[in-house]
Amino acid sequence: MHDGFQDTQGRTADIVLSTVQSALASSGAKNVLVTGHSLGAAVASLDAVMLSMNLDPSITITPVVFGLPRVGNQDWANLVDATVCRRYSPI
Repeated sequence: MHDGFQDTQGRTADIVLSTVQSALASSGAKNVLVTGHSLGAAVASLDAVMLSMNLDPSITITPVVFGLPRVGNQDWANLVDATVCRRYSPI
């Protein structure tokens, strides 16, 4: 994984997770949309994996990214497939 993307996402990961958990608990929602463009798309893809690993499996996570740079190698792609893609619901 690209260090710059990981560092950027790491600065907000805790607040993103706690805010999403709080919003889901207070609203009863079962869907999370994660989006971004360019660097934001890279961070959004990292957030989608992080959320997939930390939220209840009944929550659907839908990433929508634009201008996504290459975030990682084949191992990263395999992790995305194993975590996010199994929970993906097209919009």
